[in-house]
Amino acid sequence: MQPSHAQLVSYGPRANVKLSARRSLETIIRRALPIAVLALVYNDIFGAVIRFVAVTVGAPWLSYAPMLFAVFVVIAALCLARLPRGVWLTLGLFASYAYYTCLVGGANTSLLTQLSSVGFALYTWTPFFLGLVLASLDLAGLFARASLLWWSFAVAGVIVNTFLKFPWTGTTFEVLGQQAQVARDWTTNGVDRLAGFSRASFAAANQIALFSMVLAARARMHALVKVLIWAVSVLAIALTTSKTPLMLMVVVPAALLSVRCTRIFAARDEFPFYVAMLILLSLLATTVALPCASTTQDLLASTTASDFGFLTLSSLLDRASTMWPAAFELIASDKNPIEWVLGRGLGGIGAAQAIFEPLKVNSADNLFVFLYVSFGLGSLLFGVAILAGFKKYYDRDRGTFTQLFALAASVLTLGIATNVIESVIPALVTGMLVAKSFD
Repeated sequence: MQPSHAQLVSYGPRANVKLSARRSLETIIRRALPIAVLALVYNDIFGAVIRFVAVTVGAPWLSYAPMLFAVFVVIAALCLARLPRGVWLTLGLFASYAYYTCLVGGANTSLLTQLSSVGFALYTWTPFFLGLVLASLDLAGLFARASLLWWSFAVAGVIVNTFLKFPWTGTTFEVLGQQAQVARDWTTNGVDRLAGFSRASFAAANQIALFSMVLAARARMHALVKVLIWAVSVLAIALTTSKTPLMLMVVVPAALLSVRCTRIFAARDEFPFYVAMLILLSLLATTVALPCASTTQDLLASTTASDFGFLTLSSLLDRASTMWPAAFELIASDKNPIEWVLGRGLGGIGAAQAIFEPLKVNSADNLFVFLYVSFGLGSLLFGVAILAGFKKYYDRDRGTFTQLFALAASVLTLGIATNVIESVIPALVTGMLVAKSFD
């Protein structure tokens, strides 16, 4: 609540100066947040180009500047901006798990190593925190407004890549003693996986899929334009050979059409809302059920009949037979029963392992697996946060509700075979979805 004029007079000139300075700093933060988002998104879309140029001029660290700037902006926003209580509850969860991680992992490694692992893990969560703060300050409209331009850049990169092999494909460099790739050079059943301007084909595919679904949810865009965007997106994603984003292009439009048709024919005004929630719950259940079933090997089957060019189930079956069981084995191998309840903590799975647990690296490739191994039963809070808050938007603003529903369905579909959090744009969207649950 803002102080009244009488209060300001009673506080005196010094109080006025402090209040004015705080407002100025908060204004600067509100302007810096969209810049940080733009920096992260463009660094993701043009990741290979930026990294290749940075390596060429002998300054590979420059490719990390957008992420570091985002870290600085998030910290500044937490210190200076007036944020909802839900943001602080979320940060409290992470702070608690940071402390818990040091307690649990301290027996196996030094405290300094554990702190470094936690710090790096929090660094990888930066896009999530940025989305959380952005939406909490009602600045998330930038994402919807810029989606068409971002989609165009991502699609153009893949299309050009079909005719031209970029010089950065397959090149590597070293930073902080770790070997890193500028852009992956790989194939699926002999078919090149095109990455466009991005660092990997799946990154380009995720970008195209998410941006196209934001456009599909727009109320004022002509239906024929949406169909054209969908068709071009499917073509571009097929060129990347990424299967999960291609599945998203089927599942999410079908979900949007189901809700729209229900809205037209339903007798009760609230019935489309319940249909939308049922769809999201079904996607969430699939994200949880597949890795849980993999521990019993129920998903294993012959892949010879499932291959059709790059459209193969072999990658999903490989996750089911190897990666997901190995992720749960990380907890079992620690021989600490509390981890089955609270997880291994921050850095317990994912990118941080490549530096601090190189012999146990597991990328999870599933949102539930990544969250459960990190937070244990605390992962349920993320599921609740993603699903919560939709009713108020359904009642107040159907257009915003449709866009949020499309994004939530997209994230949960991607979460079936990706960990989401360690991919910049999906993580940014996940942060915005969690923030929308704060009232």
